Amino acid sequence: GSASTAVLDPAVESKLDRWVLAKREKDWAKADSIRSELRTVGIEPDHLRPPDQHVPVGRGAGGLDHDTEAQLDRWVQAKRDKDFSTADRIRGELRANGIEPDSLRPSDRELTQQQQQQQLGQQQLQVLQQSPTTIFAQVPTFPQTIAAYPA
Repeated sequence: GSASTAVLDPAVESKLDRWVLAKREKDWAKADSIRSELRTVGIEPDHLRPPDQHVPVGRGAGGLDHDTEAQLDRWVQAKRDKDFSTADRIRGELRANGIEPDSLRPSDRELTQQQQQQQLGQQQLQVLQQSPTTIFAQVPTFPQTIAAYPA
């Protein structure tokens, strides 16, 4: 058959799915690295996964299947229970199926960090949108600074 219908081993399929996912997440360094790995073994990912021709497992419009959702829930619970060997095993199984659990179920700490980064970005944008006159009006003048530190 043609390259697009060739039967590939599961490891190659998983790597192709991770390559597509990296591109969709705009992680270009990771995508380039995976593409290079595939090309060294004679696989051309651009032919096997043309743009918008393949949706990796877990990224379909209908969401994830029940078993995958349950597996993700078990992974999160194992992490919360500090059962890291189980959590690592489940993460490996999910990744072998082309699913990146860290991006589908970020930890509470990662969510907090993302929210803090978004808030900081919004604050920086608000400052940048102010006129220079408004910005400089908020900076203390030299006499005010000296007065704040008595001798």
